[in-house]
Amino acid sequence: KAPAASAKAPAKSAPAAPEQRLARKEDNEEEEEDAEGSEDDDEDDDDASEDCSALSDELESYGGSELDPLDFPEDSDVDSDAETGADLDLGAGGLLTSMFGGGSLHSEEKARKKPQRQLEQRPRQQPKIRVVFPSLIWRGKDVLVVNKPADWICSASDVDKKKGRALDPNEKCQNKGFKVLDDLLQYKFGDREKKYIHWWIQLMHDLDHKAYPNLFDEDQNYGLCHRLDRETSGTVLVGLTQLARQQMRECFHRHYVRKLYVCLAHGFVEPKEQTVDKNLEAMGQKARLHPSGKRARTHVKVMANFTKPRKGGQPGEVDE
Repeated sequence: KAPAASAKAPAKSAPAAPEQRLARKEDNEEEEEDAEGSEDDDEDDDDASEDCSALSDELESYGGSELDPLDFPEDSDVDSDAETGADLDLGAGGLLTSMFGGGSLHSEEKARKKPQRQLEQRPRQQPKIRVVFPSLIWRGKDVLVVNKPADWICSASDVDKKKGRALDPNEKCQNKGFKVLDDLLQYKFGDREKKYIHWWIQLMHDLDHKAYPNLFDEDQNYGLCHRLDRETSGTVLVGLTQLARQQMRECFHRHYVRKLYVCLAHGFVEPKEQTVDKNLEAMGQKARLHPSGKRARTHVKVMANFTKPRKGGQPGEVDE
């Protein structure tokens, strides 16, 4: 129940009129109803929870794949809203009573005004950006297999030069001030600041233009045999020589290379196993379905579905 009003009447005072006593009694009854209503709301909120159901116990790639099944870690770093809310101690009186326990709402607002003015005078601090750097998976005589994390860019210098587009000056390591690999590892990147993967590849080879000229050739796209989107993580093939890159690109053109992607999509995909065989026409950085486009064939298999209760919805209603 809500606490009694903080203001007390003086010891000696004239008796209140009947109308005033009646009004005070009605106010107290309304305060008690509000407090009870807040307790009921808190009990309803505690009943909310998330559930995650995997429909597929055995994770396999599509038919004909020689790859091993994909293993997902059992431990998850994602905390549900219900678990987070369970740690909040509101006391026996609910949220409204807990707010009054430290003082009235007016006193809380007054106490917060000073810190807000002080924060406005301080210089705004940039959030710390956690950068995951590339790593070497395999090295052959003339070919590298590099793990590209998300948010790293595979440049398209060869295509840009053919189409007459200006190259980004920051594609060159010297323009960023990188001389050794440690310069890149210690660099403080800003939010969404461009990070080119060929920086790491060139610095891994000590910026040796003479021994590895293909890694610095804009017409050879710095040795990259193919590209991945910025937000996509995965393996990238790199040709240390021009001949090696040419041979690898020929393998891509002849569809000797198979790509396997794992992605998270909204909604339920039906049918759960299907093959999408369409012609795609490139339109700059995008593509569209067009009869005159190049054939693109994609095998799709749903591995699992995840759902959570819909906020404010009826029992059984879920968000896809």
